[in-house]
Amino acid sequence: MDLCSLSPEGNVDQADEFQAVRLYDAEDEQQWSPSISARLKVSLFGTDEATQTNVTEIVDLKALTEVTQTLMKEINFLKKDFELSKHALKADYEQELQQRASELYTRMNDRLKDLEQLHQEVLH
Repeated sequence: MDLCSLSPEGNVDQADEFQAVRLYDAEDEQQWSPSISARLKVSLFGTDEATQTNVTEIVDLKALTEVTQTLMKEINFLKKDFELSKHALKADYEQELQQRASELYTRMNDRLKDLEQLHQEVLH
């Protein structure tokens, strides 16, 4: 667009003038907008409201991300292992409880049979 486009009377066309002002304002705003680090503000508890990641920190962030992902996999593996161990212990406990209950039932029945026999002997 030509900023010096003239109307037949020799004046600058008003629509072109508005468009030129808009383009200038947009270019000026892009050039002069402060960076994120320049807009740094400290809030109530002393934390940053606007920050910018330094280029040297990106490698550290990638390494930290990989370590975190590895740890999450290990945690999930340990959770599954813990659940399996818990179920195995519960099954063993229930089996032991069932066995003791069966032994107690057998002992009580044997004792009752002995008492019935004793009672029969006393009656005869």
